[in-house]
Parts: sequence; C-alpha cells; structure tokens
Amino acid sequence: MEKHILITGATSGIGLSLITQIVEKYGKSMTLHIVVACRNIQKGQNLKNKLLEYHQRLKLHVVKMDIGIISSVLQGCKEIKTICPQLDCIFLNAGIMPVSNLNWKYIGQKMLALEAVEMFRTGNGVFAAIDPTTNEGIKSIFATNVLGHFVLVQELIPLLEKTKSQLIWTTSTNANKAAFHLSDYMCERGTEPYASSKYMMNAINIELNNQLNSRNIYSHLADPGTVVTNITASILPPLFWYLVTPIMWLMRFLLPELTISPDTACFSMLWIFEQDPAMLKPHVKYCSRATVLNHVYVNEEPLDISHAESNSIYKLLSTIADKMTLKCDKQ
Repeated sequence: MEKHILITGATSGIGLSLITQIVEKYGKSMTLHIVVACRNIQKGQNLKNKLLEYHQRLKLHVVKMDIGIISSVLQGCKEIKTICPQLDCIFLNAGIMPVSNLNWKYIGQKMLALEAVEMFRTGNGVFAAIDPTTNEGIKSIFATNVLGHFVLVQELIPLLEKTKSQLIWTTSTNANKAAFHLSDYMCERGTEPYASSKYMMNAINIELNNQLNSRNIYSHLADPGTVVTNITASILPPLFWYLVTPIMWLMRFLLPELTISPDTACFSMLWIFEQDPAMLKPHVKYCSRATVLNHVYVNEEPLDISHAESNSIYKLLSTIADKMTLKCDKQ
C-alpha cells in the first residue's frame, strides 16, 4: 500500500512528533511518500536526513513554503504538483501564536473569580498577542493559520480528488466564537487574533465538507489540547516549565486537555489518519486527551457553528484567496 502525504509545520513541535510517529508506525507496512512544506529548507533537509537514516524505504521531499505568504504557497504548490501524482492526506498543521508576554492582570482576575479551571482549559485571554502585517498586507496570524492553508487546499484539489482523501487541520482549545467577527476577520480591532483564527478554521472545516465531499475529499479537525511546544515554551524560562509540568500532569484530574507533550498531543491527528474519512463527523473536533496515568484517548466535541456562518466565512475566504492569487499571478 502507498500513501502520499503532505505536512505543513513538520520541523518542530507537534508536526515533528507527528511525522516521526507516522514514519515509525507505518513505514514498514506502507510505502510512504511524504512532502514536508516548510519555510526553512535547512531544517527540512535535516529532518529528511534524520528520518532516512532509520527508514530507507521512505520517500521524502522538502518543499520551500512560507504558509503565511500567499506567493510562497502558490510557488510551493506548483512544485508539489510535479512531485505527487495524488495526495491521500494533507496535515494542515503549521501555525503561529506570537506573544509578547502573559496577561497577568487577566490571569489574576480569573483566579480571584474562581474561574481558573476554564482559563487553563482554553487559554483564552492568557497571552498578549503580537500580530505584525506581512509584506503582502495581511495580518500574520490570519495569513498563516487560515488563509495560507485555505489557498493550499484550493490549489491541490486536483491531486486530492484522484483518491479518497482527507484534510486534517490542527485546531485548538483556544478557538473562541466571541473572539471572531466577520467584519473584523483579521482581528485587527480585537485582542485575541489566535482564538479568532482557530474559530475561522473550525468553520472552514465544516464548509469544506459541504463543498468537497462529493469529490471524495473529507475535512476534519484535530485538537491537540494544551501542549508545551516551541510556541509556548519561549514565553517563560525553561525553569518555569520544569517546575510547572508535574503540576499540569496532576491537574489532568480536572483538565484532560493538558496533553503537555507533542507526542501525546498529536494522538488525535494519527487517529483521524487511521479512519475511513467518509465515516467521520464534520461538525465535531476530535480531541487528544490524557488521564493522570497518561492514558491517551480521543474525545469528540461538537462545534457551535451554524451552516450560515460557516458558509459566509468560506465565501469571504474564497474571495480573498482569489484576489490574492490573481495579484500574485500578475507579479
């Protein structure tokens, strides 16, 4: 059996754990053709060399792509089309959450109001975000977490529809309906662009199924839980995480969302990959969860998103993507 897989954000964090586990788990039973799309070619090449050292049967290509820059996405897709005869799965995993510091005032208010459990469960409001504008005039969190992946999918539909295929999005417990407004889709006037972008992602997932299921393409959401990756680890010094990790582990009594490690976090992504995509539900997210004894499992959580809203968001993104693609083609 052969599988053709594309992964974004595979050189660190959850993506690195994901690709490593895919190769280790399926490398002997399948012929894996994996494309790693990444900004840093050297990191991608280092990953390729490391994996090929132990898995000689693996076919791995590294494609330069900055998912937050649409011109880079379009160029990368052209290369992918020359490499892959088809695509069985795309892991839409790359993401950014640039933060300046913790929002200590908000954390203190929630602790005093005895709302700490919900705060730790979702992370909403905990971080003060930095969201610069890309050289294409788009806010970087929206461009990377939402628009770039949307353009990627649209460009690669011809490869996806050649077989029963699946899109697996890395969403977040941080996705927040209250943070998103259609009139401010890049969250320029809001304070939680990351939560807004992940809510948009959840909505896009629903509408992609409405648009693409008839072409044998299926889309699903994987929630990794609360995990310590390069995104979060850089906010506070290593000593903090060393001291707090055992506490987080014990807090799983109340918060199974605390997956902590990338290996545990990507459990739901691998679980979705193993399923018949036509049998999975489009209106839920599949969540990695863990017990105090580190029993890892998948939990289904319904999405509170109407068909009208998901359709409106899809149409908005389609319009933006078409304009950006046309602009890039003219350059």
